[in-house]
Amino acid sequence: MIKILYKIALVAILLSLSACIREGFDKSCPASLYLKYDWSQSRPLTDKDSLSMIGENGEVINVATDIFGTPLDLPDGHYYVTAYEPVDEITVDGITISADLLPDGTLADLPLFNAGMNSFQISSNMPDTLLLPMWKQTRELIVKIHFIGAGIANLEKVKGLVDGITLSRHIDEGFQPLDGKPHHSAITSGAANLEFLPFEENTLSLFAASTSVTPNMENFMTDKRLLGIDGAVEQKLTLYLTFDTGKVLTQKFDISRDIYNFHIDQVDEPFVIEITLRLGADMTADIVDWQSGPSFDMDAN
Repeated sequence: MIKILYKIALVAILLSLSACIREGFDKSCPASLYLKYDWSQSRPLTDKDSLSMIGENGEVINVATDIFGTPLDLPDGHYYVTAYEPVDEITVDGITISADLLPDGTLADLPLFNAGMNSFQISSNMPDTLLLPMWKQTRELIVKIHFIGAGIANLEKVKGLVDGITLSRHIDEGFQPLDGKPHHSAITSGAANLEFLPFEENTLSLFAASTSVTPNMENFMTDKRLLGIDGAVEQKLTLYLTFDTGKVLTQKFDISRDIYNFHIDQVDEPFVIEITLRLGADMTADIVDWQSGPSFDMDAN
């Protein structure tokens, strides 16, 4: 099992951690505490991990831990704590997380990513256990397109772009945000390319990625895991439909209202936008049906 490294950054006063007897409420004497992870808003991925604490002076202390927590010895003082599981595609700097970009400047493919943050006032009369909530930090956006009409016979390829999405933000603005509000302004925002593949209507596992599957040009689907949406801008979905004549039909949709609750609505489920378009023989497209919401709700319809 690949070991995942949990890093805890304590941005506060980190005094000497040398052993001493804690008598007379000596503030320089470390308190023996247990840091416990709260996974109620996320999903732990492994059962044996390691933990790093980074102090204000840059000192790094490695200790053993697991998905439940770890014992710590900390002097009295105020501690600002962040914890995360490092992945190659996401950079963490303090409480800021940033997604990797592709060479064209669009969002790279992101994995499942968890992180949490909290602040503690360590004192002689505090509880022995500290709770650190771990939050889901990426969520899948699935776009499904159903085509009907005579123009299907000429359809060759479907691509897309979604913009107004988050490229970097603070850890506490994930899923769900700690303040419960659906929208937050991203530090930086941008776009993600969507690569659509044909699929059989009732067999989603049959993505036409192999030559053994005959492409079904009536149904297309793509998924992209996002850091979130930027509440300060609109979100747009652009579809590029390529026909065998060489014509590329561009369709643009404002999806801001559809994914307004992307950060707070059933965040354990992928968020789905499902569109039905009628393709005319003259290679035009008209909307026939449109649905959006968590996949749990979509499956019920």
